[in-house]
Amino acid sequence: MIWNVYRYDVNGRKIEKFNIFDHYSFAKDFAELKKERLNEEQFAEKLNRILMYYFWCKYEHEVIVGEYSNLQDRAEVRVDIYDQIQMNWSAFVDYCIGRASPCQIGDKVWFVRGDEDPIEATVNMLTQKADRTWKIRITYNHGSSIERTEADVGRTIFYGKEAAEKVAQFHKRISEAKRTAADPYPEFF
Repeated sequence: MIWNVYRYDVNGRKIEKFNIFDHYSFAKDFAELKKERLNEEQFAEKLNRILMYYFWCKYEHEVIVGEYSNLQDRAEVRVDIYDQIQMNWSAFVDYCIGRASPCQIGDKVWFVRGDEDPIEATVNMLTQKADRTWKIRITYNHGSSIERTEADVGRTIFYGKEAAEKVAQFHKRISEAKRTAADPYPEFF
């Protein structure tokens, strides 16, 4: 897993990006937490305690963020790793639970509509609804767009052309079977 934050590298004397899951003890405690059978609220509460233990108010995990000016009385604030995670807490919890977005903006996908051939499309918008499910807007054919939900990933939206073609072939066979079953005299038409 990857969740990057900023921290000060004392040895390199620079601010660096740091993946919190590279912190051995935190990763170990997080793995144990994932094994527990908890509801979302309990999981979030325990995760918060683990984060506080390892990253809250620790000098080695703080950076100073300030405005870019030459003024002596410029505004500055100390921000530790815990503060950085808290700014996106609900997204972090969703990521840890495994409920992150099903795709990313700019992803190339294949869209299947009925028994037509798969259409190459691009994800151009993701919106998380109040019930925490995802609404996906894809664009195809030079500007046409359609909205789907995360439930459509693997049904009508695919990451690979091969999977999309298999589903399209399946729909074609069903359409053909329905057409021939409904037409008692196919040889005359």
